Amino acid sequence: MSILVTGAAGFIGSQVCRQLLALNHAVIGVDNFNPDYDVQLKHDRLALLPADRFSFATADVTDIVAMAEIFERENIEQVIHLAAVAGLQNSSAQAQTIMHNNVMGFSHIIEQCRLHQVQHLVYASTAAVYGDNTDFPVTEQSSSDQPISLYAASKKANEVLAHSYAHLYQLPATGLRFFTVYGPWGRPDMALYKFTEKLEKGQAIDIHNHGQHSRDMIYIDDLVAAILKVIDCPPSTNKLGTPHQIYNLGGQQAIALMDVVETLEQTLGKTTEHVLLPLQAGEIKHNQADASAFQIQFDWQPAVSFQQGVKNFIAWYRQYHHEDVG
Repeated sequence: MSILVTGAAGFIGSQVCRQLLALNHAVIGVDNFNPDYDVQLKHDRLALLPADRFSFATADVTDIVAMAEIFERENIEQVIHLAAVAGLQNSSAQAQTIMHNNVMGFSHIIEQCRLHQVQHLVYASTAAVYGDNTDFPVTEQSSSDQPISLYAASKKANEVLAHSYAHLYQLPATGLRFFTVYGPWGRPDMALYKFTEKLEKGQAIDIHNHGQHSRDMIYIDDLVAAILKVIDCPPSTNKLGTPHQIYNLGGQQAIALMDVVETLEQTLGKTTEHVLLPLQAGEIKHNQADASAFQIQFDWQPAVSFQQGVKNFIAWYRQYHHEDVG
């Protein structure tokens, strides 16, 4: 099977590529090495992938010519679209960046899927589409029409566009609403990574919303295992004749932010000052997934506990940054 993975140098994308290659798929990776965080980390992720059956193109999904050339050149049968710009900055400049990359880029990918009759498009959405929902755990039927960040709004736009393409052109598409993903090779801009870095350096950590957040955390290996179950199972048409489906993917347990901090401190054997700050604009207070629909459909269950996942992340962090355990 020939599979295109966008965002291949990213946290999730690189791990998806690795597992697909282990299953003997031919993988075409695309990434533009956006400098939103340390680009060296992205190169280091790719360096772990075997050259056999893996081809890579430095390209931007917003470049319609480049995307058309890749689809024309490669015999792409399936697509896993993970490339995106994330962030809570809700400035007008950030709005343009997010919409250009996440909406325009997605529109280029899905149009190429249509033109080249791709068998299945799997794309990343986000739990943030649920906004400040207070009815937990959220199901796929929970309200997702009032996102409170531009990133979430862009992902909701992806879902709507995918539904339309599926309905009009019978393009099979599956959207996966990721909850908070963590683990080795994670993003330095995410809380777990930032807290670990601060604790290792003995620096104070900023805790927003005065520590009143909670998050549904899903370990990277569990998430990737779920994606691999989806790729070969395009959705059948629903009662409207549309082959489009959306699923939640989370650990199904809300973990309080202060419990995250405490787990890190206990695992690292270090403590530091906690600087309690107000809620950031566009940041949701709580989330928790009901992923039962996915579990039933694909016989999937998260296998890694949060405590074990944190241990795995810290072991990787110290090895990658060449830090002593003491």
